[in-house]
Amino acid sequence: MHPNQFFNHVTMLDESFIPGGAQALLASAHPKNFLPVPVQLPVYRIKVRFQTGKGVCKTAEKYAVLPPAYDNPECIDEWLNMFLEDYKNENKRDMIGLELNGFEKLGNAVLTIG
Repeated sequence: MHPNQFFNHVTMLDESFIPGGAQALLASAHPKNFLPVPVQLPVYRIKVRFQTGKGVCKTAEKYAVLPPAYDNPECIDEWLNMFLEDYKNENKRDMIGLELNGFEKLGNAVLTIG
């Protein structure tokens, strides 16, 4: 991926003070100035079930691209439940009793910048 595309579509956290901003600097850098290091992100398919405000039981599939640090088999369900709760709150939908009904890792998405 071209650095210009990447850095124009991300939010920089803990940005160093650079006149004009680190994000602008990186977005304008030539691709050959980046070392081609692949970034791997685990991708999951999540099955959920819930009840609507009208009492209809529904199931749905959602997808999640997670940070590598969250890809731990011992606690992945805890992370997914937390993200589902955030999803429900952000979308203001009636999802009564939203619960994780299974998940599977689809693979690792690989992004090389530069």
